[in-house]
Amino acid sequence: MKPEEEQLVAGCRNHNQKACKRLYDMFAPSMMAVCMRYMGNRAEAQDVMQDGFIKVFNNIGKLRTSAVLSAWIRRIMVNTAIDTIRKKADLVSVEAVEGEKNLGVAADAFDNIGVEAIMAALAVLPDTQRVIFNLCEIEGYSDAEVAATLGMKEPSIRSARCRARQALQKILAKNE
Repeated sequence: MKPEEEQLVAGCRNHNQKACKRLYDMFAPSMMAVCMRYMGNRAEAQDVMQDGFIKVFNNIGKLRTSAVLSAWIRRIMVNTAIDTIRKKADLVSVEAVEGEKNLGVAADAFDNIGVEAIMAALAVLPDTQRVIFNLCEIEGYSDAEVAATLGMKEPSIRSARCRARQALQKILAKNE
């Protein structure tokens, strides 16, 4: 952890309002982007970010000094978004389709697309596909880790991720 971050964390642990505000101001923009990827609209993303920062401040005493502060906060935001989606409507278990051979999508399919276009396309995906796509493709979690996190089977994760990529390609192709 950087010295400036250590001071902020120490201040937050002592319930220093200025330190809490500085920490919030430092990480809010990037965490809003994380929440937007999961929630799909600004109002829900703001609610998730607020809930996430409440968890950050309530649990900051548990943060190890060797931890990377931004990664710890990001993980809290991702978990808060997933919990919110679960509460909103249980994630629909996506069953892998037997016999589908050509679910592959080119690895570079999204390379030349702007961030805004991808964010807009993500927003229209079903919750399950959006969450799985974010966790696998953006956050870099394995299918096994995502399956364990969401309580789903690995084939269902692979199928939903592939369907999300295909849907994104179709949405983005329409907008070109």
